[in-house]
Amino acid sequence: MTSIHPSLFLECTLFQQEESPVKKDLLEKPRLNHNAVVETRFLVEFVRLRAAANEKVLVFNIFLRPLCLIIDQLKLTLKWTENEEIFYMYGKVKKKKSLIHKFNYANSHVKILLASTKACSEGINLVGASRVVLLDVEWNPSVEKQAISRAYRIG
Repeated sequence: MTSIHPSLFLECTLFQQEESPVKKDLLEKPRLNHNAVVETRFLVEFVRLRAAANEKVLVFNIFLRPLCLIIDQLKLTLKWTENEEIFYMYGKVKKKKSLIHKFNYANSHVKILLASTKACSEGINLVGASRVVLLDVEWNPSVEKQAISRAYRIG
């Protein structure tokens, strides 16, 4: 989870011995700065370029907190809003079908869908995306293949 951005380390549960050497102010400061870390700089720039080309991006991650951090960075950097240009799908979302329909609709304003790998399992078609980004590597490669297959359908 912390490989995406070091500020996510603050959200981890630490033992007392581990807490003392951590300089929390140094980790909090770059939280919303997408340029502070290569992964988030790449993702924000990639999404911006794809949006300029009128393409939609689908971003998968195992954990939800990195996705929330990226949403915050996109809002700040690109001045986008959630449920307008940014969609977020995780297990507790009630209206997945509606969200999927809006994302797949060619004329929608949606630019990016950030989704939990578990929430977007088999049976979900996200063919509105022309690009798929996997932020975390799964131990099971078939989970990654299923995630990619949400957007890319043979035939």
